[in-house]
Amino acid sequence: MTALIIHGHFYQPPRENPWTGTIDRQPSAYPWHDWNERIHDECYGPNAFAHIIGPDNTIERTLNNYANISFNFGPTLLSWLELRHPKTYRRIIEADRESVARLGGHGNAIAQAYGHAILPLCNERDRLTQVLWGLADFRFRFGREPESLWLPETACNDETLELLIEQRLRYVILAPNQAERVLRGEGESYPVGVRSRSNPSCWAAATTTTVWLVTSRIGVPVRTVATPRAGERIFEIGDENLLQLAYETQSTFLTTYSCYASDA
Repeated sequence: MTALIIHGHFYQPPRENPWTGTIDRQPSAYPWHDWNERIHDECYGPNAFAHIIGPDNTIERTLNNYANISFNFGPTLLSWLELRHPKTYRRIIEADRESVARLGGHGNAIAQAYGHAILPLCNERDRLTQVLWGLADFRFRFGREPESLWLPETACNDETLELLIEQRLRYVILAPNQAERVLRGEGESYPVGVRSRSNPSCWAAATTTTVWLVTSRIGVPVRTVATPRAGERIFEIGDENLLQLAYETQSTFLTTYSCYASDA
């Protein structure tokens, strides 16, 4: 069996005027009032209510795409959606609940560093705050413990990864050239992007996709490629890759971080 995971990373910064608490008109978003509204109508809303068109060119059914992909929403964006577009907001929460029931307790949603700060550039206190606030917001909205946290721009260093381990998170998403090796089995490891002849299922990614180091099924069934224990470093990062950005594919309706397909 071959499995493919698509991850949707959704984030908008807080655009509210601090004096009024509302978003001022943004002419560059015309004919919409502002960019949040425009992106909602082009992305967040259509993914919550995706129309399947039948042979007679009518809407045959409506799908909640968030129930079929792994995703994260920034806390500042969810706060805005909850206020301005509660129907879309509820579909996002419902999608995670549906996936939890379908996948034996593993939900599609993951947390995000609260303000999308580049964590390796933060001092220790700010980095801790970004992670703790992101996890707290996730628990408040989704009503469960997060299994992972989106690293803004997938930027990381040893201190960031150690913090995620301390918070008992189970996996992280990185670009393939950020991870030098993947552990598999007792003491075995393989270079990322190299398929082992003796273990053909140990397949990470091509250089245009994003590596997932997972310990459980998220979104769709996927083969485990790393099994970290508490306090264990599951991969090494070269200094030149500390701020390496993920290869990102953007489209009108979804920003996707494509993940590897593994043989099972």
